[in-house]
This record gives sequence, structure tokens and C-alpha cells, in this order.
Amino acid sequence: MLKDQLALLIGKTRYVQYVMFLTSLYHAFRPFRHPAAPLMRNLFIPHAGVVLDIGANIGEFTALAAKVVGKSGKVYSFEPVPMVLRVLRSMVRLRGLRQVKIIETALADTKGKTLIHIPLKDNWKPLIPIAHLGDPAEDTVINLTIPVQRLDDFCEAEGIRRIDFIKCDTEGSEFAVFSGGLTCLARNLPVVVCEIYQKYLLRQNTRPSAVFGIFISLGYHCYLINPAGTLAPVKEYLSQGDYLFVHPSKMKPETLQPFISS
Repeated sequence: MLKDQLALLIGKTRYVQYVMFLTSLYHAFRPFRHPAAPLMRNLFIPHAGVVLDIGANIGEFTALAAKVVGKSGKVYSFEPVPMVLRVLRSMVRLRGLRQVKIIETALADTKGKTLIHIPLKDNWKPLIPIAHLGDPAEDTVINLTIPVQRLDDFCEAEGIRRIDFIKCDTEGSEFAVFSGGLTCLARNLPVVVCEIYQKYLLRQNTRPSAVFGIFISLGYHCYLINPAGTLAPVKEYLSQGDYLFVHPSKMKPETLQPFISS
């Protein structure tokens, strides 16, 4: 392949530092591709709102959220991996997104340091989008020490008293993320879109029912987001994918009815 030949020519280290960075930066300027992107843009994220992008990666969702909330809103983008932080910071700077604050940490139910595992393709190419905490199930990984903190502690330190929307994609840390933010969730009842994969949660010895239990205990309604962007009401985990959690005090069920799949 051309990429492999280029890596051979300039060296794998330079390929990762320069070619992968520029490729990722290019992708960071593409529209956010997600089945529920129109719903996020037109219904879930308010103008001048406060949004958390937990597991921001290169910032495709961060850019969408920043555009919707506008200059009077705020987007907090959590990303702990140095290699992808470089892309995220560059994208935010080049777009002039002053409403975005990048938080160089992971969220969990503890505070301190932990290891994040970055799987390697062909024993050398870092697969940064699937970096994860917990059990390193892959054969070859890069292990990096990163900071972690609790969402409740972060909001208290920042004086955040309003959260409208959360996007969470943490490759299996979702239960730990929300367990560390129970006070914020109960106080704000934000709309949440969260990726839930059972095999990823098992890395941290938990199951999808634990994630659902948090939201159900707070009175949320749960939906599976279909590939076409429609919603299927659920009471529990059905299959791997993205789920929407909406509290009826923030959005009446009839508001979502036009988007419910038959």
C-alpha cells in the first residue's frame, strides 16, 4: 500500500508525527458523521447552551456543537491522548472556536493517574480512535499514563451549574464516567448520546445494564439510535451502538415522536 511505502521511505516515527497528524487534521474539518447529527443540531443542543464532549478525539463533534451553541455558548472537550490532542488543539485554533475549552484529561469515577492503551496496527501504527482504559485485550499496544478526574469534581472546580447536552464516546469507560458525575446528572438532567458496547465495558468489569441503571434511576427515557437516524424506545441494552437518554422534564416524549421508528 502507498501509506506503507511512505512509512518505509520517511520512517515510521515521522509518518506518525507528520502524515498521521495532517491526515487527522484534514478529517477534523469534515462534517460530523453520525446518524443523530441532525437531531443534535436541530433539537438537542440549544443556542448559547453548555455541551460536554467526553472523548473528543479530533473534535468533529466539538466543531458541530461549537457552531450550534454559538459564541455565547460553551463546549468542554475532554481528550487525554497527547497524539490526538495536537490535532484537536490545531482544529480549534484554526477554526477560531473560542467557545471551546479543551480539557486534557479523561473522566472516570476516581481522581489521579491511570494507563490508557492505544492498540497498534501491524505492530507500529497507533489506532488512536480506539484508545481505551481497562484491560488491554489487544496483543500490541502503547501504554500511556494520563490524568483522570471525576465529572462532579471538574464541574465544582469550574463553577459549572448548567449542562444541556453530553456526547460520551470512551470505548468502555461510560459507567465510570457517569458514576463520577452523578451530582451533575441529577442537577442538570442533560440530554445524553452515548456509545455503549458490551465487549468494551467488559474491559472494566461492568455491563451495559449498569450504564442504563444510572439513567433509569434518574427517570430518563432511553432510545437506541438507528443507522437511519430514527429512534427506537428501549428499556435496556439491545445491541452495540449509540443510545439516547432524555429526561421528560427537558423534552416531552411527543417532541421525539416524529423520529420514533415504527
